[in-house]
Order: sequence, then structure tokens, then C-alpha cells
Amino acid sequence: MAAAKTRASTSTNILEVDKDDRITLNVSGFRYTTYLTTLKNVPDTRLSWLAENHPKFPEFDQEFQEYFFDRHPRIFAEVLSYYRTGKLHCPVDICSALFQEELSYWGISDKDIESCCWVHYKRQINTEKTLKSFRLDSARKNDDEDQEKANGRQASVLEYIDVDPVDNSVFKFFRYCKKIRPIIWTILDEPHSSNWAKVISLFVKF
Repeated sequence: MAAAKTRASTSTNILEVDKDDRITLNVSGFRYTTYLTTLKNVPDTRLSWLAENHPKFPEFDQEFQEYFFDRHPRIFAEVLSYYRTGKLHCPVDICSALFQEELSYWGISDKDIESCCWVHYKRQINTEKTLKSFRLDSARKNDDEDQEKANGRQASVLEYIDVDPVDNSVFKFFRYCKKIRPIIWTILDEPHSSNWAKVISLFVKF
């Protein structure tokens, strides 16, 4: 009888310890229940610091007795699995750049990704870097071309304006007007085409 009471008391103590160790993590509305001891399996990460400082961690909600994080819930499932199993996998349906960003938030290095997922993950990261570099180079090239066109139009305007004032013949005057007319239209229709156009557009507004 005494032995039965001892076993019952021991079982009750285990349940109480288990209850104290359990913790709820709410990630954008998705609730995950785990143990503080589980979160200590990967040291020097956000969740391990949470476990060590529970319940004083800033994200703890006293009213609901849970931690709330406004992060990607699908990726967090993989993060929590890493704490449970020691293996970090990158889902093929998740952007590697987003996965890298989330890992950074949780304080986990992408070097811990399993070899079965590493090639896919790294290929996407390298592709994203290449595309970003290409877009940057293309934007710079377009800016240079636009600047060259603007400088060319400005030079053309100045060239036409610098006509010899001594030549007052009617023929020269009309020929000059015919040449400068497209330039004037460009200045009036496209106020951002050159510095002259910007200045004239300001006077027109006033």
C-alpha cells in the first residue's frame, strides 16, 4: 500500500515538472507547444535565450501565458524541428532568401542546414545575388544613357541659341526657327528633358 502511494506521488511530481517545463509559442496565430529543455538544445540562439530567461523574455504575454512572434509560421515549424531533432531542413517551396532572413532572426546559422537541402538552398541564394547585381548594373546603365541624352539635348539647345546675332536676313531667321522649333517643343512638352526645360517649366507655372 505504501509502495503504491509512493509511485502515485512520484507520478504526480513528474507531471508537475512536465507542466512547468511546457511552453507555448504563438507565431503569427499558429501555436506551438514545446518544452523549455527542448529550446536549450541549440545554445546561443533566440529561443535558447528565451528558455533561460523565462518568463522575463520581452515577447511573453502575461494574459495568455504564451510568447508571441510576428514571424513566418511555416519556417518556424522547421526551426522548432531543428531544436527537437538537431537537423535543419529548408523546404523546397520556401524562398531561400526568406529562409535565410528568418534563420537570422532566430539566431541560427544557415551553415547548419542539412546536406540534402544545402544545394537547393545555396543555388537560390546565388541566383538571387546574380539577379540583384544584374538589376543594379542595368539601372546604372540606364541612368548613364539618360544622362547622356539629356546632355546631348542641352548641348543642342545651346548650339542653336549661339547663332551669330549679326546675321539678320529673313532667310537665315526662318531657317533658324525651323531648326530650333523641335527643341522648343521638347522643352515645353518634356519639362524633365534638360536643365533648360526645368527652368522654363518653372517660369511657365508662375
